[in-house]
Amino acid sequence: MSLWVALGAALGAGARAGLWWVLPLYGTLCANFIGSVLIGLLAPMPLSGRARAFGMTGFCGGFTTFSLFGYETLGFLQTGQFISAASYIAATLALSLGGVALGLSVGKRL
Repeated sequence: MSLWVALGAALGAGARAGLWWVLPLYGTLCANFIGSVLIGLLAPMPLSGRARAFGMTGFCGGFTTFSLFGYETLGFLQTGQFISAASYIAATLALSLGGVALGLSVGKRL
């Protein structure tokens, strides 16, 4: 099972890095939103244990990130961009929660 998690995580982290290069300022925000939608889509599906480990724990876990979110938010704060920091925090929370809700809603209908 650990191999499936590791494979998914490697692919997820690679995808996140690619997204970050394309959208350097908002790649993390987009990755967290997309990953939230994806985990919401996968959660209600009747997946095997391996598929769930690969997709949800591995890929979504590797694709989304909280540590980089913290680093980027701190960067806003250290440069005096307090409104940007607050907006980024609010957008991340809203998009992540909204993304999971959207994914669950769609996933339950598939």
